Amino acid sequence: MSKNNKGYDYFLVKGGSMLPTLESDQVVKILKTNDVKVGDIVVFKARKGIRVIHRVVKVEGSQIITKGDYRPFCDRPINSKEIIGKAIKIGNKRVDTPYYRFVNPVIARISYLNPIHAASNIYLRKAYKKLSDIKTRLIGDRKLYVYPILCFLARIPNKVNYYIIKLLRK
Repeated sequence: MSKNNKGYDYFLVKGGSMLPTLESDQVVKILKTNDVKVGDIVVFKARKGIRVIHRVVKVEGSQIITKGDYRPFCDRPINSKEIIGKAIKIGNKRVDTPYYRFVNPVIARISYLNPIHAASNIYLRKAYKKLSDIKTRLIGDRKLYVYPILCFLARIPNKVNYYIIKLLRK
């Protein structure tokens, strides 16, 4: 959902990648700008024109790294030109207040310090391949769900992030 209104857009959140900060079907008011900093919740165009709303966890010049609060991996780096805008209101709550200007960067840093980043996805795939090969040699081709087990283990630090964010939001 997108409505133009003098420098503002309204977006309807779909999915749970930003839980507990954003829940599915919440309306977010976006200020159209590509001037963002760590902690800002931004909307950007991903591949195939899909609009994504995630938190900025790192800024290096014009390269921006974002991540959903509930996702174990960072997104691919994006250019500041791909940013549509940043959230200034979630539902009825303003997020451009002094409190949120303090809390949002803290959440971003906690989220980014999660030991699993986008580059780690490559290692997760390699680990999956190695474990699959070992499993095939040891027990044949029986169903053993290696990848879900790896994903579960990878999400353990994210569960900690989830509860920290939940506490900060109260």
